[in-house]
Amino acid sequence: MDSNGNVLKRTIMIMLDLEGGHSMQKLREAYDPLVEKVAPHITLVFPFESDMSKFEIEKDIQLSLSGIRQFPIVIKDIERQDCWLFLKVAEGKESLFDIHQKLYGGKFKQYKPLWLQDYCPHVTVGHFDSISEAKEAYEKELNFKDVFQCVVKQVTVEIIGEDEKSIIESRYELEA
Repeated sequence: MDSNGNVLKRTIMIMLDLEGGHSMQKLREAYDPLVEKVAPHITLVFPFESDMSKFEIEKDIQLSLSGIRQFPIVIKDIERQDCWLFLKVAEGKESLFDIHQKLYGGKFKQYKPLWLQDYCPHVTVGHFDSISEAKEAYEKELNFKDVFQCVVKQVTVEIIGEDEKSIIESRYELEA
């Protein structure tokens, strides 16, 4: 809830600190309408609206993720699902899945979308109005073979502001 008592739309994610992420950014610039609004990320808790305070959210994240250590991830291989283009997490996905499960096992359980049955960590690089547009972009990018690596050091809570603009509300540091 903001200072005026309004319900906020939030998401919980891993913000990616990638060296050499220029080619990923070029993909996003070509295909992702949110490229200017949110940095490359992996969503852990999908967008939800609640009146939970910043303190309540931080406390639940701290309880849920106590003992989770920093870990490396590798992102590669383009994939299409319906109207979306993704880069898949090839290494570190078990740790991301574990964090996702722990967060949805706490206070965020009530916000888990019905469509979310099988969580597969990924980075969104494109979104299209139609499946045919997505297929065309996917076929064009099939030769995209870049590999991205980073160490996951923190979990970020984002407020989704007006016009889908990302506003970082807080960060939870994982243990070194």
